[in-house]
Amino acid sequence: MAHSIGKTIAELRKSKGWTQVELAERLNVSDKAVSKWESEGGFPEITQLPVLASIFDVSIDYLMTGKKDVSISLDDMDATKRMFYLIERDDVDNYLKYGYEKETYFNDFPIHQNTGTDTPILAIIKHNSFKIFNACVKAGIRTKSSYARTHLTSVLYATLDYFDILVRFACLAGSVDFLEKINFRSFAVSDKIINNRSNIIHSQTYEESTAYLISKKTIETIFTDENVPENVIDYICTYIPFDSKKINYGSSVADYGRIEGQFYFMEQDIIEQLYRSKRYDLLNKYLQSIAEDSLKTIQLFNGLDRRGEGARVKYSITSSSYLIRTDSDSYGYTTVKGKVITISPKIIHLAISYLDEKYASKFIEYNKMLSKELTKCDFAPFVPSETELKELFERAKREKRILSIKNNTSISEHERRCKLASENTLSLEDVVIADDYEAFVLLDETERVKLDPELLSRNGAQDVRFYIYAVNVNHNVEKLNVGLKIILEKYPKRYDIQDVLLSAGAIIDANIAMTNILKQNVLIFNKQSNVNNSDIEVNESVTKQQLFEKIESNQLQYVIVNATIQMERRLKVHIAEQGVDLAEMIDKALTIGIIDEFNCKLLHKLRMARNSIMHAGNKSHYTTEVVKMWVEAVYSIN
Repeated sequence: MAHSIGKTIAELRKSKGWTQVELAERLNVSDKAVSKWESEGGFPEITQLPVLASIFDVSIDYLMTGKKDVSISLDDMDATKRMFYLIERDDVDNYLKYGYEKETYFNDFPIHQNTGTDTPILAIIKHNSFKIFNACVKAGIRTKSSYARTHLTSVLYATLDYFDILVRFACLAGSVDFLEKINFRSFAVSDKIINNRSNIIHSQTYEESTAYLISKKTIETIFTDENVPENVIDYICTYIPFDSKKINYGSSVADYGRIEGQFYFMEQDIIEQLYRSKRYDLLNKYLQSIAEDSLKTIQLFNGLDRRGEGARVKYSITSSSYLIRTDSDSYGYTTVKGKVITISPKIIHLAISYLDEKYASKFIEYNKMLSKELTKCDFAPFVPSETELKELFERAKREKRILSIKNNTSISEHERRCKLASENTLSLEDVVIADDYEAFVLLDETERVKLDPELLSRNGAQDVRFYIYAVNVNHNVEKLNVGLKIILEKYPKRYDIQDVLLSAGAIIDANIAMTNILKQNVLIFNKQSNVNNSDIEVNESVTKQQLFEKIESNQLQYVIVNATIQMERRLKVHIAEQGVDLAEMIDKALTIGIIDEFNCKLLHKLRMARNSIMHAGNKSHYTTEVVKMWVEAVYSIN
């Protein structure tokens, strides 16, 4: 027979002596809803089951199945089993009734937490027993050690290894009391936790190295976990102004110059996390608080009588934002004057990376304001100029474009490479390995001119256009020879690539005879005929723009012939000697500084390409991109 939830609710209601109306009031529902449940005309919503179980002091399982808990009473249970039973149910009243808060130690973590043996604090965290946790905190944070149970320093020292676990759980439990008791706001945030008992200084100074540390992950979790109550965020983000009365200075022989007091280090992390989590109201309030405290310090500093101090006294702002005064004539005696909190470059760069002009400007203006007020101190907050800021935003936009390209699943890998190459984010080797010439030509020229035959052959590039480009920009004979040797080993039938390398002067193992035989074989297999140049138009007044238009229409032979004519005319303006051929003129131009070495090599390649067209002599290989470089080299001659 199926269990009736409605009949169970009716029985429990009657046992309490309540009417349907009275039960409905306790549940904040109508008496008709209760009547409907009990008559089996409907069921309570799932969210109401825990409330019903609590009202009737039964388990949800009992409501659903009608099976009563056959376990023995709490008083008859083994004490340890009872403690964990209560933790599992977060039964705070009975936990306190049996005095288990006195046996709950906040540092009672086994060395190996996967041993299968729970301790009270581990069980509380495991079962999210927030009520019991808060009750234990209220009763006093106890530690399993020889230290005084209630002394703050002893508590922190004893729980040193478990700060992150305890703080995260306390935040989820909404336990501001715990955070207050450990003075959490005096902690520092570190990516690398290095809390070391041998190095801990129990009395903090203005140096972060003397602070207890919490991990970056923990502070991020506090601000991003939606289960952390806002009262915890409000507490952490309540700024504590600098108070000189809470700082003590040692004056005896034993502790002369020693600084003790309350110091705080999390301002930058709080600003960052408030900004990341878009809590703008809290952020603006926090910025206003730190600005007021910073300006108060600056006013105090500006009003100091510094007459007679001279070079022996130095004022500076530490990495933790404290304004300190160091007197070298007093054995380096240091006093803390206040706090000047700027916005770190990291936070400003974060706003820029979000392309958030509003807050990037807000942060920068804040730094400008402090910088303007405090001029007689070592103080240089991050304040980029308008030009620098514009460049930073452009860089951020580019990074977003690049990320979008990388994550775009709707384009092919070839399209992705071309887009990334246009953004100058691919390396030369990336496109060579992919054998993607179209992506290669989109790289910056400073990257393209590094191409050489050895790099191509070793990475298995097979697009002949790569090799044509390489022999036109790289004239390293050794790399040329190595490239040919690798091609013969890897791709012995790629006669087109062999032809390009041989035409550029590659030799097989310094063996001229063998090289000539290879040239004959390549000629036979390629079956190339002489170029018919009878239709090439000569235009002695051609412009650079016209040549580029001819390149776009693939009239490369026209461009080569006419660009060579322009090269010769331009060189003769500088070199008027009679009987000097074009090759000599190019070399002469290099000698007298009209062209650089790279353009000299390009102009020689153009000359040889023209000769191969007009005289059908040695072959010359070129691509559209190579011809464009030749034209640019010609018109660089002024």
